[in-house]
Amino acid sequence: MSPPDEPSLDVLPLEDKVALLTGTGMWTLRGEPRLGLPALMCANGPVGVPDLAGREVVGPAGTPVAPLPCPAALGATWDPELAWRAGRRLGAQARRAGVHMVLAPGLDLQADPLAGRHFECLGADPLLVARLGVALVRGIQSSGVAACVKHFVGNEAEDGRYTRDVPAGDELLRGRWLRPFEAAVREGGAWAVMAAYNSVNGTRMTEHTGLLRDVLKDEWGFDGVVVSDWGATVSTVDSALAGLDLVMPGPWGPWGDALVDAVREGFVPESEIDDKVVRLLRLGRRVTDPSTPVPGEDPGLGRLIATRSFVLLTNRNEILPLDAGRIRSIALIGEPATTPCLQGGGSSEVAGPPAVSPATALAAGLPHGVDLRVLGGVPIRTEPRPLPEAWTPGGFRVGLRDADGAPLEGSEGHAPAGTEFAWPVVPANAAEAVVTFTMDGPRDLAVAGLGLFSVAVDGTTVADTELTADLAALLAGFRRPPYFTVPIRGNGARVEIRHVVSPGGPAAFGLGHCPPPAEGDPGAGIAAAVRAAHSTDIAIVMVGTCAEQETEGRDRTFPGLPGRQDELVAAVAAANPRTVVVVNAGAPIPMPWAGDVAAVLWTWFGGQEYGPALADVLLGAAEPGGRLPCPIPPFRLGHGLGYTTWACTETPGGGGTVRRFWVTNTGARPGREVVRCHTATGDVAGFAAVELRPGERREVMIEVPRDA
Repeated sequence: MSPPDEPSLDVLPLEDKVALLTGTGMWTLRGEPRLGLPALMCANGPVGVPDLAGREVVGPAGTPVAPLPCPAALGATWDPELAWRAGRRLGAQARRAGVHMVLAPGLDLQADPLAGRHFECLGADPLLVARLGVALVRGIQSSGVAACVKHFVGNEAEDGRYTRDVPAGDELLRGRWLRPFEAAVREGGAWAVMAAYNSVNGTRMTEHTGLLRDVLKDEWGFDGVVVSDWGATVSTVDSALAGLDLVMPGPWGPWGDALVDAVREGFVPESEIDDKVVRLLRLGRRVTDPSTPVPGEDPGLGRLIATRSFVLLTNRNEILPLDAGRIRSIALIGEPATTPCLQGGGSSEVAGPPAVSPATALAAGLPHGVDLRVLGGVPIRTEPRPLPEAWTPGGFRVGLRDADGAPLEGSEGHAPAGTEFAWPVVPANAAEAVVTFTMDGPRDLAVAGLGLFSVAVDGTTVADTELTADLAALLAGFRRPPYFTVPIRGNGARVEIRHVVSPGGPAAFGLGHCPPPAEGDPGAGIAAAVRAAHSTDIAIVMVGTCAEQETEGRDRTFPGLPGRQDELVAAVAAANPRTVVVVNAGAPIPMPWAGDVAAVLWTWFGGQEYGPALADVLLGAAEPGGRLPCPIPPFRLGHGLGYTTWACTETPGGGGTVRRFWVTNTGARPGREVVRCHTATGDVAGFAAVELRPGERREVMIEVPRDA
């Protein structure tokens, strides 16, 4: 029987009900007019929701969406209100893109510093992640879009994630892993939960009756949809009985006809199928309510989150903020100064518009007459770098051609920006995908993809190459495809790339560039940096990781900075004692030089507004308001200095579940402090943020568990 507020399922035969329980594509769910259920769409969204409709036409994949700072940066704000605003922005983007469910937030804990998706987690402490997770869920769903919290549960590493079995006693499971998810369901009211790839205590999460049904649905009262991680479902009966509701992606998968047969043979009750359909109907009703308004974009949010996430780890002699009025020259050193990493790799990436670099933003913020020297330092990336829009001023002409080389009607188009080209379904009469553009040199153009390629420059074929790789390994590990390079030596060179396509399937390839050999010489880069540091008042060295090292699909192979960046910092610090190090990374790294430099500023993957936000903090227009959401050797969780000083005293006679503190800004600048209470085991029992003017004093109340 259906509840009074649900349509009767009697109008559907079993086969049609089961068909609703597997997606129709990578991002789409099946609709059913007889039940009033529209076709629904989902998309990734920890930092931004792409316009998936853009992937259905010839041209660059997706519409540019300005990415927010990574979830680890949001965790460093310790600010539920900012998290709610971030969620509301994701919901607004989803509504405008026709997306009904956002695959976010991720509520797995930062447990292993080498984990490939460390940057995509909000923090190491379960209470911090719970509070921010609840706010994100509420923000997303305030826009009439479902938040799908993930990855339930124990998905804290990437290597072997499809086969990993994680042992977990009750203390780990109940005391840590489940707490953020419970809060997201019971307090946040999440409308969807994603079951992870991994196993817990010997049972796959998509088949884990004890956690999906007994805990999530029965104990916590979850009335939403449990969706599998993409490709995580491998069984028919076990997964159907465990509490899984939706298999993604589709239309393939282990349910379909096999699940129909299992019901008819008595292995799965039809009431289980009905419950799953009712949950999908409930989801459809929730995300198609026309009375829910679409909020605005909240301009400035990305910049605010970035500045509030930056953590000032050390600041000897208060070298930061820079006293620009007394500085005559600055050496800005390192690859992130011009090409910072704005987001980690994997399914959370969005194709953002061109961003203002730290070098450009700092130059704009410095007084006239300050000599800013920008140097590349040493390479971080080994794979091709993004192709700047300015190098292809005329944009790209894209299209499909038949076997005779004639353009297919309706396939030709112009792409003003973007360096990734995708055709989800190649027409039967198509033989080649063609991209033409004008490019300024000298450059080493990189062409990445799979299959047969030919490249002509100014009408002369210069490359005729086949790129091959294990496709399954590429998809499973989010590894970049193979590539080849083509030298472009003249300005205004006319480039034509032809890619042989297979009718009926997808086609895609990407463009990038590789630095010239001299630019990639670490020894020469270090020597140039030392010379610049010797002759300038301040040296700012930007170091970090990038999406090559921090990505979904694989864990980091070593904990340190890639390349010779540690050597670069040490050499510059020896040349100039007024050296500031800015770390552009999403996961902890050892910093053997931390005690030898004047200041260390940790800035995460800062999103679209990273460059301007960094300039704001370096020059003192904004305070670095972040506190560590995870420990970083040897800095503890919660550490962060800011640009002012604080005094905090607990009010006598508090007790119970509320503790009271008097907090005073004892410095000369306005600032923000996070007051925390900890349990005997070191976990956070409660926290509150306070913003005060110089000399201002305020009482802060923190609710904590009775035994804290």
